[in-house]
Amino acid sequence: MQTHSFSKRQLGAIALMLEEEEKNASLNDKKKLMWVHKCFRNRKSEGEYWTLYKELVGNEMKFYQYFRMTKHQLSASEN
Repeated sequence: MQTHSFSKRQLGAIALMLEEEEKNASLNDKKKLMWVHKCFRNRKSEGEYWTLYKELVGNEMKFYQYFRMTKHQLSASEN
């Protein structure tokens, strides 16, 4: 294994470059936005069930993705 002898100036330059790289990486992470379906936006204020159920009833595909069953299967399981 080779050992490298860096001067203080070189080590300082390396540290500055690494710091700049980390700063740029964290800025890129903050810029990421994620689209949220409208039925999930009011969950915190209205409650998960009441917000989602009324929205999902009108969208069979989203209903199935959330509950993992059809509306008919859910109503049959409630009886």
